[in-house]
Amino acid sequence: MKLLQKSMLTVAVLVLAMSLAHAEEDKWKDCEAVIDRTMFYNEHINMKVSAAELHTRMADSPYEDIRCMARHGELEAGFYRDNRLRLVKEMLKQDLKPDDHRVHKHLIQAFHEAHPEAVDMCDK
Repeated sequence: MKLLQKSMLTVAVLVLAMSLAHAEEDKWKDCEAVIDRTMFYNEHINMKVSAAELHTRMADSPYEDIRCMARHGELEAGFYRDNRLRLVKEMLKQDLKPDDHRVHKHLIQAFHEAHPEAVDMCDK
């Protein structure tokens, strides 16, 4: 009987150890997934800033519509730079899948919510 109890205790300890090891592995996988998403979101914001900054270089254009695009780019680049952390947190909270189209759409909507005047500022 004592051998059976020792065996059952050994099995129980092994099961517990395996469960804890598996739980730790799942935690790390979860952490890695959050890090991967955070990096994806951050890279997308970097691309939005770079694209907007390209427009700002045309501020001296002789054409008003291009100067307006430069002003829009300045506003947009500043928004993404200043709100990077908040935007990443929002996307993580919403469990936004790391999909280019969805992230792009979310970032544009956030910009337009913060700056409704930018929606059609160069359409005049």
